[in-house]
Amino acid sequence: MENILVKNNFKLNYLQVDDSFEDILSFDSNGGLEYIYNMFFENMTSSSDVLFFTPFFYTNNGSKGIVVNFNQLHCFLLDKSSRYYKNGLDASSNDLFFYLYEERKFFGIEHNSPPYWLSV
Repeated sequence: MENILVKNNFKLNYLQVDDSFEDILSFDSNGGLEYIYNMFFENMTSSSDVLFFTPFFYTNNGSKGIVVNFNQLHCFLLDKSSRYYKNGLDASSNDLFFYLYEERKFFGIEHNSPPYWLSV
């Protein structure tokens, strides 16, 4: 893991995934979302709420994010009845960010340029 200094000694740690990640998301949105969940959250236990947000996500009230309980995050991302991209988000071309309140941890993916994965 590498890091860059962002501001006031605050470091942003990042991982870079191989180029096949973009292919996974482009051809298999569910597979890509499962990959995201497994990479960040699979081995984590938490009672925290999670803020999910992206520049292109709009809910009915016009906000760019939604708060879900950590225990519901997997269902939120992958369950057919509650997929977040029913709100018009395409996971293959949009940046995705998660913030766990209780743990004060930030996770995200940016598609446009490496490093794709960010974590604080």
